[in-house]
Amino acid sequence: MEQLKRSYKVSILILIAISIGFLANFVENHILHTILVAVISFIGLVVAGLLYTSIEKGIDQLNKSTN
Repeated sequence: MEQLKRSYKVSILILIAISIGFLANFVENHILHTILVAVISFIGLVVAGLLYTSIEKGIDQLNKSTN
């Protein structure tokens, strides 16, 4: 169940980042565009962290089941 929640979080964050990126393409203000790109980068780091912990937990569960 925890894996499913993490997958939902990752997919929602990716959709948010895509929508912000689409919005950033049409922003004329340079400062606002830079802020939106920074937010997208932060979301990318959060997604990478969630995926890393998911992989680590999967490896741990695999090791427990084989031992």
